[in-house]
Amino acid sequence: MLRLLISTIDESDYRAIASRLRGASAVWSGGSPSREPAVDQYDAALVLRPGWDAPADIGRYLRSGKAVLLAEPWRVRADMRQGLLAEASARGVGLTAANPERYLPSRRAIHQELTAGRLGRLGLVRIHRWLSGPNPRFQIDDHAVFGPLDLALWLFGSRPEVVFATGATSRTGDCFQIHLGFAGGGMALIGITKWLPAGSGYNSLAVIGSAGAAYADDQQNVQLVLGGGIARAHLADERAAAVAAMAQDFVDGQCETPNRMGIEDMNLRAVCAAVAASFPSRQAVRVEGA
Repeated sequence: MLRLLISTIDESDYRAIASRLRGASAVWSGGSPSREPAVDQYDAALVLRPGWDAPADIGRYLRSGKAVLLAEPWRVRADMRQGLLAEASARGVGLTAANPERYLPSRRAIHQELTAGRLGRLGLVRIHRWLSGPNPRFQIDDHAVFGPLDLALWLFGSRPEVVFATGATSRTGDCFQIHLGFAGGGMALIGITKWLPAGSGYNSLAVIGSAGAAYADDQQNVQLVLGGGIARAHLADERAAAVAAMAQDFVDGQCETPNRMGIEDMNLRAVCAAVAASFPSRQAVRVEGA
């Protein structure tokens, strides 16, 4: 049975995976290299919530001959990702990247409807990403931008031809809108802001096709909690199911495949470069190579 190391500082992610994993066992990194089990105690590694030290950890796994799945690869600098890809290729070890948002049950259901043709030809993707936190300011190339962009590319199954980005800044936070234009007239509109006060954020996804539409919205996923006094709202959390499904996909075959990070990473970086060029110029920019 394959033994999968879950490299994360968050023990709840490890427990979510360990309780759902089939055909493999999960081993926790303990939250730091000093507490990590010996290399002979695991066969592959999944790196979740990568931090500044992730490249060193991934390099160590690759040099030990372990296949690696890197979640949210954009949290690792592009030049370091390229170095890790070169390391993986030189050693003949698989290095795969994944966006956990693709594994959210609601997003997977929508993607399945699209690929099955039940919504017809995709025309519009609308994504809201409203964030809160102690720092309301962020850059157009912040990692918060990459997840929604990757989601749009995944739903369309291609990268856009043209990008237009605009936004506003204030003392209370930043707000960006990103427009993506795809071949054949399809488009995506992504709104990202940190204007929300401290507390919960808000996410929604809507897709419109030639034969139907589908959506996933936090507003519809809120459950009332009645415990006396004023009713409270509790948002159904899909993350546990998402990270478990991502780990299962890796176990079910991705460990043995050549690295799959190259092409998708290149597409996403090309789109992000166009976004970064469009925002200050307030002009539409063609995506390089599109």
